[in-house]
Amino acid sequence: ARSPAGAQAQFSAPRVPAPGIYVFQDDGRSGLTPANYPGIIVGGHQDWSWSALEPAEGQYQWGLIDTWLDNQEAAGKPAGIAVDTFRNEAPADSATPLWVYSAGVPSAYCGGKRIPHYWNPLYQQKFGNFVRALAARYDNDPRVAWVQISVGMYGETTPAEASANDCLKAAGLDSAKWIATVNAITDIYRQAFRNKPLFLQFAPRFLSPCERREFTNYAASLGVGLKHNGLAADADATVINDPGYSLYQCGAYDPILLHWTEVPIAWEGTYPYYLADSTLAYWGILSGLAKHADYLVLGRQIITDTANADILRFANRLLGQDVSTAPAAWVALRESGFYWYAERGNFGEWLTQDDTVPGGDTRAITWRDGFCNPQQTSRTAQDYCEGYEIQQGSLVDEVNVSYLAGTKEGWITRRTDQASGNPYMFFKLDDAFTTTAPVTITVTYFDRGYDAWELKYDGANSPAESAGIVYKTNTGTWKRVSFVLYDAQFANRGPGGSDFYIDCRDDGDEIIHMVVVERQPALLPTPTPTATPAGGATSTPTLTPTRTATSSAVTPTRTPTPTMTAAPAGTPTPTVPATGRDDAPAEADTTLDLYQPGVNFGANPMLQVVEDSRQEILLRFDLSEIPRDAIITSAQMYLYFGERSAVDTITAAVYAVNRHWVEYEATWGQAAVGQAWSAGGANGVPGDRRGEPAAITLLTGLGWASWDITALVQEWVSGALPNEGVLIRGEAGVHPYVRYSAYSREYVDAGKRPYLSISYFIPTPTPTPTPLYTPTPTASPVPTTIVLQRGLDGYQGVRDTSLDAWNPNQVHGAEDALWLRGDNALRVLVAFDLSSIPPYATILQATLSIWPTYRYPSQSMIITAHRVTKAWDEAAATWNTARAGVPWQTPGGDYDTTPAAVQTASNINTWLNFDITSLVADWVRDPAGNFGVLLLGPGQGSLYYRFASSEYTVSPASRPKLQIVYQVPAVIPTATPTATVMPTSTPTPTVTRTATPTATYTPTATATPTWTATPTMTWTPTPTAGTPVLTPTSTPTPTATATSTATPTATATSTATPTATATLGPTPTPTVTPACEVRIAVSRRSIDFGSLPAGRTAQEEVWVSFPPIANGCANLVITGASFVDGRAFRLAHPTGFPVVIPRGQYESFAIAFSPPASGVWSDMLVIFSNAVNPADGMVALRGAGMGRTLLPLILLYAGGGR
Repeated sequence: ARSPAGAQAQFSAPRVPAPGIYVFQDDGRSGLTPANYPGIIVGGHQDWSWSALEPAEGQYQWGLIDTWLDNQEAAGKPAGIAVDTFRNEAPADSATPLWVYSAGVPSAYCGGKRIPHYWNPLYQQKFGNFVRALAARYDNDPRVAWVQISVGMYGETTPAEASANDCLKAAGLDSAKWIATVNAITDIYRQAFRNKPLFLQFAPRFLSPCERREFTNYAASLGVGLKHNGLAADADATVINDPGYSLYQCGAYDPILLHWTEVPIAWEGTYPYYLADSTLAYWGILSGLAKHADYLVLGRQIITDTANADILRFANRLLGQDVSTAPAAWVALRESGFYWYAERGNFGEWLTQDDTVPGGDTRAITWRDGFCNPQQTSRTAQDYCEGYEIQQGSLVDEVNVSYLAGTKEGWITRRTDQASGNPYMFFKLDDAFTTTAPVTITVTYFDRGYDAWELKYDGANSPAESAGIVYKTNTGTWKRVSFVLYDAQFANRGPGGSDFYIDCRDDGDEIIHMVVVERQPALLPTPTPTATPAGGATSTPTLTPTRTATSSAVTPTRTPTPTMTAAPAGTPTPTVPATGRDDAPAEADTTLDLYQPGVNFGANPMLQVVEDSRQEILLRFDLSEIPRDAIITSAQMYLYFGERSAVDTITAAVYAVNRHWVEYEATWGQAAVGQAWSAGGANGVPGDRRGEPAAITLLTGLGWASWDITALVQEWVSGALPNEGVLIRGEAGVHPYVRYSAYSREYVDAGKRPYLSISYFIPTPTPTPTPLYTPTPTASPVPTTIVLQRGLDGYQGVRDTSLDAWNPNQVHGAEDALWLRGDNALRVLVAFDLSSIPPYATILQATLSIWPTYRYPSQSMIITAHRVTKAWDEAAATWNTARAGVPWQTPGGDYDTTPAAVQTASNINTWLNFDITSLVADWVRDPAGNFGVLLLGPGQGSLYYRFASSEYTVSPASRPKLQIVYQVPAVIPTATPTATVMPTSTPTPTVTRTATPTATYTPTATATPTWTATPTMTWTPTPTAGTPVLTPTSTPTPTATATSTATPTATATSTATPTATATLGPTPTPTVTPACEVRIAVSRRSIDFGSLPAGRTAQEEVWVSFPPIANGCANLVITGASFVDGRAFRLAHPTGFPVVIPRGQYESFAIAFSPPASGVWSDMLVIFSNAVNPADGMVALRGAGMGRTLLPLILLYAGGGR
């Protein structure tokens, strides 16, 4: 026998190539590719039977594997491969070739199954020959990343099902012989495969759990990896850590915990085996990740379940990483619900939460039932343990915590326990996890109650520096808050050697799910129900902390902590942005050519644009990594032009594309096969593209050219406009035949391919600004999501019915089904009451969803959704009649013939979704025009589809629904109460600015007995979840005094007063008309003040304007401004705030830089206004100095969602 030491030295190999998530038994035809599941899928896995690959001795069918590997390679997926010798199959389907038995290898017939004698020398000889041939073929094949060792049933380390144990013992197999067999087959693989990671599928065993201890110790000595095929959220008999017990280190997880530093680790998990739903999958993935996995081999249902997307991306970033390469250290707070040698404590890597530190003994809580009796064997007994019910003897403290019910985070979590003198949670970072500033600590917490908690950390000035206080708002949801620390030392100087801790502040306990310490941002999985992922790196100078272990620890004390209010400079304050940067490559590009209208150029390395638009460029970029609620501060599109036909310039305009196109199918005549453009070259407006360009650039020569498409990217990211990319076309000028050629995404030099450079930030729900001269600004808009469906939260505002050409006078409004027919003889009407949405809301996304329950025949149907143009009544609408006594102008319904949305129904019992964002936006602005939509199935003959109606009772959750994502503006107009006319003289309205602004507006009225004052703007602070606000100063409240006079309208003049006065222009009352659009622009998006001695001041000017857009109306009202930091920069305007800017006008603001100390100072100016594009009112600021201690930056995340 080979000595373990010698074996390890001889067969030492690199840990793993291509770590990540692999598709279990990947058929290669299901669309599970990295392109379709970015950040989730890395590779694929497949197994074959020995009998299929070697049907006759020495005759190998490698084509089965090669064909599959070719498909994997084409999809960009490395592969894991395996061969099975027994699949618990009937003898006629033997995975071991029959010629093996004919050669004399004995077998056992157990329960009708033929099981080979794996321990027989002839079996091992024949199988060894096959394994050596397999290795000769694939050990150096770059398509293969790793190989599974096949021992027993399904390749695992058990010979057969447990029911066959007695049969196999009778055949001569015992525990010692089985261990020797597993080791012998491990030897066979290790000697054959010298270049690929190998995995022993070790979890099952034969007669004793301690068999796995013996054969995994041997495998690890050979450098063979360990693969557990039972990924689970929780289990017992997994960690047997009692040295005095005979089963010591024989638990199901013990081999991994013993050997993960020596050999690679893999896990396998599928629905419904152990992981029955997304909550169990979530905790199962965290469990595998916490044991330092290199590979997760997951079933396709887990991968395609969108509820798992965030945790899968989180895992994929950490798989295969060690303490020096991992982008984050993390801990998920939990406890096992099992009692018998379960895995106790939290899940995590490189970060621990320590209950042994005095004052930090936490409580494990869950919404699950408990406590059942694990010794109870009668399934009918009341205390019998079902599934994951919490068992007696477990370390879970509280069960049936109803307010956590249904949340994956609350399946198991921890809280502080101030009642017993434990108000803290202490965290310790692995000393090998080194960091440089800034470091981000992100905490996922349950927002229950109105109390607060504080994060304290080991910083430059103190081992208990405050990172900030978080105020809860009792939303009953999981939220996330990130603290960006610039001076973290993490030198173990906190209580009990901790690096940071959470303090509940003795005003209520804190429930914490996860804590992540990031060296790189934007890694976190999304909490339930909503969250906002952190952005990229901040624009803050890097400091390099040093780790020491010599400083003394401190005991936590209740020290006065600056709260996030209008405090002196230096107070930690919540900020508006979590900044990010993303360079998105082109995911599709092609040229459209007028003179070759049927030719596709998707694979061409060049893109062509001609000034007379005979050749145009289509481009689309992948924006999936940018959070939906991100505010885009800059988006520059770059193309590298390598050729041109003449030394002349051309004007190239960029237009938003409005319809989907396929890269390798799009031509001048069609967007995709069978789908013609509305006009050639994608020039149908608005069917193919927008009519107004998003940006225009003059191409003057070779090299990089750029277009600023910031506003367009904002629409794509928010969902206001589907991302179908852009069309670049020449605008005919003086050189109509000049051609410029840019490199496409297929070009060999990746450094010259098209890309989109994007800068963005994540808004907090309620920014608390540094006070300048302004009333307290209102909160930044946070998107709200509502679902309208009959019966959901009491909603009854939906109407739907079918229109039947064959029964033109029959009413179908009370039926439980909606019918469509392919020849339009059956149509569907559906409408929703939108009165719950504020009329001034901006609609970001609106999705109409219907549920098909039947179709005949089983074919796909293209369905178009149209705006209805006449009011109708559900109880009276028929093919001929819209409502009682009112016929349709055209039988079958009056509607806009241009579809608002098009969708293809290809299956039943699944949601069919229509994007009707533009319709809902119109209806919210003009409720009188909301007559709903008409659904048609045009030109498809006698094809029927039936959908659940709002009267459907079989499954009320399948009724039609409308999901709307909207946000309200930061400043909302409030109407002035109606005044009664009193006979009096007509005063002149004046506006007087004082230290406490009070504006008096006195309009004159007509001789009508009463009048309604013009709605006026009040800037009233709106507290929002999670953040304290400044104490508001008095709000300018217009007081209306009306008199009866012959003058029909009000006039405004400026009246001299002892205090400063200002004429606001022809419209003294700042108003917002919901039907129009107010936008903001600044003359400079970034300002660098250069170097300046401390105490000196430099000043720069920035112009803020309301661009002269076509649909602009009312005025741009600037209500205030704020800085993210606020210590080195100040803003000034001659008249203070509010500032009213009419359309097409501008105002000058002065920004002063005065560094309080030397060092590099970065900040961001945020202007608060009623504009719909607040990101365009931000200015990045920088000034140079030397050395300062930077305070933490807090990034708040609330519910609201992507």
